[in-house]
Amino acid sequence: MNNRQTALVSLLLGSFPNFQSGDAEAALGAYEIVLTEADERDLQPGVMKLIHGELPGHDGRFAPTAPQLARAIRTARDERLDREHAERAALPKPDDTWVDDDPETKVRNKARFEALAAQLAQTMRTDEAEANKRRMDLQDRTNHRFAPDPSPEARAKRLGVPYTVGDPDAENGDMGQAGAA
Repeated sequence: MNNRQTALVSLLLGSFPNFQSGDAEAALGAYEIVLTEADERDLQPGVMKLIHGELPGHDGRFAPTAPQLARAIRTARDERLDREHAERAALPKPDDTWVDDDPETKVRNKARFEALAAQLAQTMRTDEAEANKRRMDLQDRTNHRFAPDPSPEARAKRLGVPYTVGDPDAENGDMGQAGAA
């Protein structure tokens, strides 16, 4: 136990005149286990709960056992956490008036985001990823170069004349023969 913890134990046991344990060293050892595992912020409030008789279920005429001391410290911890939570909840909400939704700001923010994403991709790119990107770029360029012309005239030339789309009898003027090439 450190000096502060020893002082708290002395204060606690000094407040109970009838501390007549059969094995004082075992009681102090159990107290030491409880005190070393507890948060320093909760030790003094927990001990004060016992001294002031504020721990429910504890008979103030007798010195507390190690489990009672642990319960007092946990109670003090729970109260501290509840206070901290209430303080955080009581904080005012952030002011959202600074948000600017005009189109120029959106364009600027999008450009900044894209620049950041490109920079991050560049710094995180490995040699294998760089080779994969080059391969995909080459594949895209090759596919674009050899992609067939989707126009009806080019399709008719590729497939031979007469070529009709849709109506095999070529009765529909819009869907009829594509023409000779």
